[in-house]
Amino acid sequence: MKSFKQVKQEVTQECYIQKEIFQKNDVIMNANTGEKGTIIRPGVNYVIAVTESGKMFRAWVKDIREVNLQ
Repeated sequence: MKSFKQVKQEVTQECYIQKEIFQKNDVIMNANTGEKGTIIRPGVNYVIAVTESGKMFRAWVKDIREVNLQ
């Protein structure tokens, strides 16, 4: 039986493949490092983002969360 974490990762990956989440110009946070940035290039199973200070970073889809700027 799959754990909740495994199911959540699979659903996140499928939504990403279907282009429902994590699109260009979305603001995200890497859950492992706490870095926040804007997506400049979505990859196959990762995104490349840039912080406000101009630092670029790559993060796996399974490790990022969307940031709401409201």
